[in-house]
Amino acid sequence: MTNVRAVASPAPAEAATPVALSDLPRHQPGGMVLDRCFREMTRKRDRDVVRAEYKADKYASALAFARSLPEPDPFVVRMFEFGQSGSDEWCFSRGNDLYRAPLADIQTEFDALLVERVLAKAASCPTIVETGCGYGYNLWRLSRSAPDRAYIGGDLAETAAELGSHLFAASKQVRVEAFDYYDPAYDLLAAAEGPVLVYTCHSIEQLPSAKSFVDGLSRHAQKIAGVVQLEPVYEVHDDTLIGRLRRAYADSVDYNRDLLGLLQNRSDIVVHAVEPNVFGINPLNPTTYIHWSFR
Repeated sequence: MTNVRAVASPAPAEAATPVALSDLPRHQPGGMVLDRCFREMTRKRDRDVVRAEYKADKYASALAFARSLPEPDPFVVRMFEFGQSGSDEWCFSRGNDLYRAPLADIQTEFDALLVERVLAKAASCPTIVETGCGYGYNLWRLSRSAPDRAYIGGDLAETAAELGSHLFAASKQVRVEAFDYYDPAYDLLAAAEGPVLVYTCHSIEQLPSAKSFVDGLSRHAQKIAGVVQLEPVYEVHDDTLIGRLRRAYADSVDYNRDLLGLLQNRSDIVVHAVEPNVFGINPLNPTTYIHWSFR
């Protein structure tokens, strides 16, 4: 078993204002995030639920918005996803501490974290693959910092791939295509030039069990140099009030609850690092960093 390493929260950025947990409802739109913690799960999360939420709703509207812009701008589309302007204040988390700051600043801080953690493990990999990439926003961010690689992503929602094609039509590095976690073939990896670094970012949360993901990767284990996951991880939440709220949030929407345990209990996997709740654009669904590889 790998020890989970608690990481001290970094000092708040100059523009970030501390927020008490009791004030969270005032700093999230309509109290939406906190309200979910008190709902009963109404339906299990499966392929059809995810496709309905993302193909017909989230990415379809984002695609229409992107086409209305004078020129493709992934960051503006990202702000549109949140239903906010970049100057609107938002509540976010570092560890168990809450802050508020303009949404654009929060997204930029998270982008820097993602680029640092993913590229640090890419080494000489000619290809970086993101499964469940949406329209490829994170791939685009990575490609701007290290343009000498291929960045390939896939997503279940056809509208996400269509949006990616629209935004990155002129890019030689970024490609987004169809991908299904439940399809055992994992053609996305089969066609990629190895060695490959695989990463996920708030994508495995959509799988009530991560087994299909880990099994799919294992079929290409010899090609995969390592795996970086920036995901909400149910098992790291403690029994503090915010830890309990985070578990309740995942329970209410049937988000993933077995990723870390599954990785730690497989004999063909070495978990190198776990850093809980390093950052949360949604403070009740924060990002934990995991780095692992096949033996």
